[in-house]
Amino acid sequence: MELTELLVRLIDRSAAGDDSKRGDVIAIHPGGHEWSEAERTNPDWIIIKVVSLLGTDAAVMLTPKLSKILSATGDPFLLRRREWALDLDAAPAPKRFAWPRTAQSVTMIRATLVSILRQKG
Repeated sequence: MELTELLVRLIDRSAAGDDSKRGDVIAIHPGGHEWSEAERTNPDWIIIKVVSLLGTDAAVMLTPKLSKILSATGDPFLLRRREWALDLDAAPAPKRFAWPRTAQSVTMIRATLVSILRQKG
């Protein structure tokens, strides 16, 4: 079984709509990735180790929410950093995802992760 590691935000970075929010996946790497000191120690983030995550799951979790209206350069506007987020309050033992965090990482199986993945409104 392959392991994938996700860096996930535990608390909103700011009130700005295009800033990262609680449950947003910041980065995804193969298991055993050497996270930076900041990634490992910042209390605003947690590393979630997932067993058997699919590439399509990863792609969805990193997709930004873009406007249908285009800018003068023909590019869409960024509405939200991520279109999908993890509903950490719906996870088993949600206290593991409280802020400030009490552990550097948690492990879960893909089915659990997918069950708390939500498209933002």
